[in-house]
Amino acid sequence: MTLTCVQIWSQKVAVRADKGHTSAADPAFPHIIRPVPSRHPSPAFFFFLINLHFFSFRPSLLRLRQPLTLETTVLALTMKSSVASLLVALTSATTSAYGLELEFQRRSIMVGSQSTDNRFDLLKTLGGKDATSSSTSNVTNIQNTRYTTNIVLNGKQVLVALDTGSTDLWVAPTVDIGSFNDSGIPLELLYGDGSYGVSGTIGVAPFKLGTYDVPQQAFLRATKGSVSGITDIGVSGLLGLSFDFVSASPINAHIKSIYGTDATWGRSVLKNIFSQNASQPNFIAIDLARTDDLEETAGGAFSIGEYAPKYVAIANSPKLTQFPKNGDRWTTLLESVHVNGAAIALKSKIQGVLSGTSQALLDTGDPAAILPTYLFDAIYSQIPGAVAYDEGSTHLYILPCNTTQSVSLFFGGKEYPIHPLDLSTITQPLEIDGKQYVACASSFMAADNWAGDAYEVSLGDAFLRNVYTVFDFGDTGTDGSTDEPYMKLFAKTDPVKAASQVATIRGKTMAGMPPEIAPSTLIKLINGGAVAAAGSSANSTKSASNLDASVLSVSGETIAKYGLIAVLLLSANVIIGLALLVFAILNCVRRESSKSVSRAAPQYIPVKVRDEESAYSTPYHDQSKYSQ
Repeated sequence: MTLTCVQIWSQKVAVRADKGHTSAADPAFPHIIRPVPSRHPSPAFFFFLINLHFFSFRPSLLRLRQPLTLETTVLALTMKSSVASLLVALTSATTSAYGLELEFQRRSIMVGSQSTDNRFDLLKTLGGKDATSSSTSNVTNIQNTRYTTNIVLNGKQVLVALDTGSTDLWVAPTVDIGSFNDSGIPLELLYGDGSYGVSGTIGVAPFKLGTYDVPQQAFLRATKGSVSGITDIGVSGLLGLSFDFVSASPINAHIKSIYGTDATWGRSVLKNIFSQNASQPNFIAIDLARTDDLEETAGGAFSIGEYAPKYVAIANSPKLTQFPKNGDRWTTLLESVHVNGAAIALKSKIQGVLSGTSQALLDTGDPAAILPTYLFDAIYSQIPGAVAYDEGSTHLYILPCNTTQSVSLFFGGKEYPIHPLDLSTITQPLEIDGKQYVACASSFMAADNWAGDAYEVSLGDAFLRNVYTVFDFGDTGTDGSTDEPYMKLFAKTDPVKAASQVATIRGKTMAGMPPEIAPSTLIKLINGGAVAAAGSSANSTKSASNLDASVLSVSGETIAKYGLIAVLLLSANVIIGLALLVFAILNCVRRESSKSVSRAAPQYIPVKVRDEESAYSTPYHDQSKYSQ
């Protein structure tokens, strides 16, 4: 899951063994350890559909040079929709002394109906600005996909989502992992704008991923939370795959703050794996397989220490160095963006960023992509037939579903084209006077200054599907030094071929759906008047222009009352294919006062603990600001 920001609530506590439970102190840890009895899942873990910077992950192949038989490994590609469907693919894994290879199969979501129980609760979360804020950042989150794998924690198999945007491992209360070493140290991780997250206590247990064994792995045993797209779709936790720095790993940071900088038992999973396998290259590689729009397809891989065979040429790709240097995120400089071959002038508000470039985060935890508004408009305003739409603090485009717009990003002097299908998403059916229609909306999102100085462009799955990506943490030398981390990209999308595929692929996808309503017609329906499109539509759509005035009037009143985003969300009662997307709005408010802490930075804040554990009366409070 991608952490756009993390906040930590903690307090020093004296921990004792709970009466009635067997406990055993582990000599590796300077505190009394108690097992936590099994708990029923908290209702708070079953969340509704909204998030800003979603946790999404991509398992890939882990290939090794001396294949050994490994027990069957289960990986699942979890697709989040309003009906929360989950399909799991079983594949076998092979390993060698140098890596681990895991494969998965991507599957479509089954047709289902949407429950109406929480419709008005959802409406409360949509649209509008916070009148108390000096500036508002807004993001339309599109529920998309999750990539998961099975780990073994404390001898129990746990299905977890994989996330390169965060570092730590946490497990939900929905899975029984038995009695484990529980430090009793409270911790709360908040994500996005800080309005959702998980909380619990830090524990330690034996961990296994494939053939990798970690005897003592720190994790957060969550007891409650409000992160959607995890337990509500059958996933039981999150495995972070980012840096182990204290600025990026709240668990490690908190343990070191209490037990000293020499404490190592708070290390992340990857840090432990790399440390135990010193001869293995310290990188992971991710292939987000294309799904041919919404169809079922096989493919995709997550690897440790080795490239997928068909992408070994990535070894020759340029190294994309971290910017800023020694950062704790996978950020680098985006050099250029081209639309139909014409460059868009990039600009940055972050100090130190080279003129004409922009600081970008490569994040599998983002199901789409988040761009500054000027860049978002520069891309979508050039699409023939596209119409801008603003509702409250939400800014998006309705565009023809079969657009073939050419968009490319440049890193390290190389071009990485984006498939036109990744520029738009198909809405759920919109009912107009008893008839259903669908529309296509921008899959990228617009937001300004929402991550502070951490980055200004977040390139999630909508871009990363078009590349094979390597995240190299830097190998450790014999003298203990570590090379600088870097990223590599390998272009998978042929722009000419991609443009030729749009009509066939999207036509097949939409064949069983209601007809498409033309963007200008839909906006006219909303505004009750003529709307100028961004360009003359050269794309053929199944227009609803023949609707009579009474239909437009009635539907216009409905949309005026609830808003387009809410109507798109509430009007659907059928979900077809892989990701017929529900629109939800999360207003990410960034307060600009000098006393505020960046939403992109973690912080320590006291949290109440049970009376019997409150031997330390002074709460721990750390004002250090981190870049995550």
